[in-house]
Amino acid sequence: TCYCVGQNTTTVARIYKSTDAGVSWVDLHNNLPDFALLRNLSKIDCFDENNCIASGGKIAWNTRDVIYRTQDGGSVWTLDSLGYP
Repeated sequence: TCYCVGQNTTTVARIYKSTDAGVSWVDLHNNLPDFALLRNLSKIDCFDENNCIASGGKIAWNTRDVIYRTQDGGSVWTLDSLGYP
């Protein structure tokens, strides 16, 4: 299983997941809280196939980078922080 982050042509942040070595990708952005306002995710780190942290993006009304966490392979993402210390 692998994940990547990016954005579409309207700068809405995206998280993609592949379980077949990159042959196909599933867009998980609808699972993110405030996904329509989230811009420019830049990093994702996964500890295993279910537990990941995505960071670097900004929610439109906030100027600080955000951190999202999943514990179920991307089905649910939780806003963990509205900014780095």
